[in-house]
Amino acid sequence: MPSVYKCTIAGCDARVAFDSRMAALSAGWTLVEIVKRERVVRHTICPSCNPAWIAEACGSRAVAAAGGYAEAGAGIYAIVNALTGKKYIGSSRDVYRRMLRHAKELVFGRHRNTYLQAAWDKYGADVFDFTVVEHVSDVAMLVEREQTILDAADDYYNIMRRVGAVPL
Repeated sequence: MPSVYKCTIAGCDARVAFDSRMAALSAGWTLVEIVKRERVVRHTICPSCNPAWIAEACGSRAVAAAGGYAEAGAGIYAIVNALTGKKYIGSSRDVYRRMLRHAKELVFGRHRNTYLQAAWDKYGADVFDFTVVEHVSDVAMLVEREQTILDAADDYYNIMRRVGAVPL
């Protein structure tokens, strides 16, 4: 029997029926549970509200560069701690979606970069700026450009000093 999912964002009246939780996730819906003072708060967010909700959950400055899935494209991005100047440098074929993914992981305390997560937890979301450093038209040049920018950075959260993974 299908379950009806209603977006929990104020002002949104999106409702859709899905046969399973996986079908809802595959369709771009975000289903989250946040524990606040021993109480579970559940959010169901439709695909169109997703970027706005993440930006609100992250604070006013975080994800400002993404502007809710602005024009997608390949590029180099930075997550910059405005207090310390320390930054995380990354590259992606879709830089805006990647920044939003980082923001989600940081908000929910599940970022795989423990240094960046610890700084986020210590300083708070409003201290971090998400910025596009450079748009790259040739996807094959992403790793090379990221390495050049990382080499020029003096203080960074990146765990690996050498870029070698295929960009997400």
